[in-house]
Amino acid sequence: MALPNLADVPETGPVGEGVYTIRIIAAKEKFSERSGNEYLMLTLSIPDEPDSDIFNEIFTYPNGEDEQRDRDMERRLKKMCQAFDLPLGGIEPTEMKGAEAKAKLKVVKDFMDEDKMVNKISTFVS
Repeated sequence: MALPNLADVPETGPVGEGVYTIRIIAAKEKFSERSGNEYLMLTLSIPDEPDSDIFNEIFTYPNGEDEQRDRDMERRLKKMCQAFDLPLGGIEPTEMKGAEAKAKLKVVKDFMDEDKMVNKISTFVS
């Protein structure tokens, strides 16, 4: 069987800056190779924009080294949980899949590939 005509398949890319519904399609706890700090990595989609790229957002966990930084990280994690209507504790990353939130997105250079533009969460919207 021959491949179908793929010439009309649109390329994907980041959406323009604005407010969108985002959905968690994967959530994993990881450790930074550089710092050794633990973090939560969310892989997110924009359900209403089928030609948009999926993108990752990192939420660093408090590590006890800097009290102010820990509070900032806790606040950011709390805002994320509230936006996605997730419990404020005791939830496993695998339980986050499918949760949706409204967020204002921005377009930035990918820190892994400066030639690529990606979406990132600017702020959550109620």
